[in-house]
Amino acid sequence: MGNDNFYMVDDIPVIVHRKNIKNIYLHIYEPDAPVELSLPRRAGVREGLDFVRRKRPWIRRKQQELRQKAGRRNRDEQLLYVSGDRLVFWGKPYELVVKNGTPTSFRLAGDKAVMTIAEGSTPADREAVVKSFRYDLMNQYLKKRLPEIQGVAGLYCAKWRLRFMTSRWGSYSLKTRTITLNLNLTKMEKVFTDYVIVHELVHTRVPNHGPEFYAYMDRLMPGWKELRKAMR
Repeated sequence: MGNDNFYMVDDIPVIVHRKNIKNIYLHIYEPDAPVELSLPRRAGVREGLDFVRRKRPWIRRKQQELRQKAGRRNRDEQLLYVSGDRLVFWGKPYELVVKNGTPTSFRLAGDKAVMTIAEGSTPADREAVVKSFRYDLMNQYLKKRLPEIQGVAGLYCAKWRLRFMTSRWGSYSLKTRTITLNLNLTKMEKVFTDYVIVHELVHTRVPNHGPEFYAYMDRLMPGWKELRKAMR
């Protein structure tokens, strides 16, 4: 982990990242994961941990907000995936129709989402089919859309990966130059995926959310703040 270190501030786990920055920043990406503290190299660790301690009420509020958001974002997990359930793909609702048969398949037809699966399947089996479809849906979209956005933005990542996340729409790894996107984005209109792509691509140039980051976003995607607000 290099210069990254783990600390406990009272009951709050904290990972400290030393960076070439001027100010101290707190990041909370998952409600039950350690708080991430970005600390200027000139600052002392105690200064950073005192900052976390002062921010404790804000940290707890933010963690609770993320838990509530995760509950809304993953409401599909409450489904039994039986005929009549409502699924959403790219912002459009579909009525699920489950048919017994083989091989297993899933397709969208009009306003129906048609699943064919062996008789006796469990909700977990059917959920896995839907999740696999979401993966294919996003993968196919990114193959076309990501190169288009990269070409316009003049910003590039080395690769992408897809996963279901509870409290983040996307992330960027500076070490591997990889963008990760939340597959729950397939429930929303495609413009929201475009926004997350642009957001993470800007992080290939600007690692924080300072003025330079916002200037890039304003130039590349006017109206992005409205999209961000709608996603919260």
